[in-house]
Amino acid sequence: VAGGSLLLIPLSCGLFGIPNEIAMQVVAVGFIISVVQDSAETGLNSSTDVVFTAAVSGYRR
Repeated sequence: VAGGSLLLIPLSCGLFGIPNEIAMQVVAVGFIISVVQDSAETGLNSSTDVVFTAAVSGYRR
């Protein structure tokens, strides 16, 4: 499950007596961070593909 660890936050907050509203805010922040992280990973992966392709292309000339 994507973001499955975020589902454990309300459970752990409940164990420590933290209100459910705060737990949901923490889940929302975690979700936003995961979206930004996924976008950054995709961009980095694409940029390294370009670098490797350029390196191989230059090597064959």
